Amino acid sequence: MFQAESKDVVVTVTIPQPVKKCETKKIQIPTVSCTETKEQRCFKLTTLKDTTETIEKCTTTLDEPRQVQFEFDLCYFKSAIKGNYHV
Repeated sequence: MFQAESKDVVVTVTIPQPVKKCETKKIQIPTVSCTETKEQRCFKLTTLKDTTETIEKCTTTLDEPRQVQFEFDLCYFKSAIKGNYHV
């Protein structure tokens, strides 16, 4: 099996310092040219026109009242309370 020995070594760590350096460099600025363009387009608009439309008029009438007999029961339910619930 491999064994490693420990060894103390002194290490010096430095941080690089910024250096001020001036240079002359050529840069290219793009040229922008603008032109004014006019364009003529045609499209259809919705139009309104006066028209007359004939419709059929319907009327309703009520028939004579009729009497209808029927029976119904009214049921009454008592509510019983058990705990916090209504049954």
